[in-house]
Amino acid sequence: EFVLRNVDDLARHWDLVIADEAHRLRSFWKGDAKIAQAVSDVIGSASKSLLLTATPLQNRLEELFGLVSVFDPEFFHSIEGFKERYVDHPEEYGNDDLAMRISHIAKRTLRRDAQKYIRFTERMPLTLGFMPSDSEQDLYNKVNEYLQRPFLYAFAKSQRHLSALILRKRLGSSTYAVASTLEGIANRLEAEMLSGRRRDNRGGLVDEDMTDEEIEDTESALFSLTPSPVVEDARKEMAEEVDELRAYAQLARSITVNQKAVKLLDALDQGFAKLAEIGASQKAIIFTDSTKTQEYLAASLRETGRGDGLVLFNGSNSSPEATETYREWLNANEGSDLITGIPSADRRKALVDEFRERGTIMIATEAAAEGINLQFCSMLVNYDLPWNPQRVEQRIGRVH
Repeated sequence: EFVLRNVDDLARHWDLVIADEAHRLRSFWKGDAKIAQAVSDVIGSASKSLLLTATPLQNRLEELFGLVSVFDPEFFHSIEGFKERYVDHPEEYGNDDLAMRISHIAKRTLRRDAQKYIRFTERMPLTLGFMPSDSEQDLYNKVNEYLQRPFLYAFAKSQRHLSALILRKRLGSSTYAVASTLEGIANRLEAEMLSGRRRDNRGGLVDEDMTDEEIEDTESALFSLTPSPVVEDARKEMAEEVDELRAYAQLARSITVNQKAVKLLDALDQGFAKLAEIGASQKAIIFTDSTKTQEYLAASLRETGRGDGLVLFNGSNSSPEATETYREWLNANEGSDLITGIPSADRRKALVDEFRERGTIMIATEAAAEGINLQFCSMLVNYDLPWNPQRVEQRIGRVH
């Protein structure tokens, strides 16, 4: 984001450009990734460049083409040639040479390689099971049955799989998260019905808690779709689906206590007891996929006497509490080089410092899984598990 904002000032000759979290550039192959294009423009005039990432690929081999093309656009000649050889017809051409070709420009370091030089923090996992209540199970069964139908008006065909995955993530997170998502889907579908235009290019599930790769996948699937008129006979069926979605959302709203949140309190007690036993700092970070779940967990912890030292961290960090922490941080660090002048970055710093100095528990969304140092924190709680295991490692990397 910094490069995109300042690309004109950065467009000069550099001896060396280093890009951390370089997997953010892997969508360069699509041709419409603005940030990746800006970084490529800056790197293009550098004598040398170094891209660093622990998660180079998500789920498409084209992302490898994208990462390499950021600093060497001619290495694979063209995306068409790359796909022809390595993606579409590997059985004809054979892709045994791909690892060899990449070895000239890439260095992969495995954990076992780094263990010669680094003493890794010992991981002591604790898993706690829980049983959903009858009403929670009823909600799950109804939404699950809805998602398994062969046709739904709420989602374009190209978005069906991704939208179902995201909705199930919200369903597994909390009733508050899935209620908000269901209401959003119902409102969008009703707007399409009333306008008489079924907006296929908005037929996916888009909300504020989507991760970067989910947004990228959504944007790529929507790229070439166009609106289509609603057939009169479909209006009644669309209205019925809207009512159904609203009924599911109402059921979710009626469930005010989630059994997973109840079990969280037990998990924290056990975790803090273990930290005391081994002499570790009494600090824990809880990861969730949803800001709605984050708010619910914060309220639950405050109700049970765990409100002191509670810090919330998400993509916007714009709550009144976060803004007050930011204001105090600016006053305390006035005149120092800690203040960058970039509000989003300084808000992140302020919340991390608050957690370090006075906090006990931080509840964070995926926004805290990259780019911040929480090595002073001793316990990590995966309240929601991402479907990508690399993201679990990224989370652990914050506290290691």
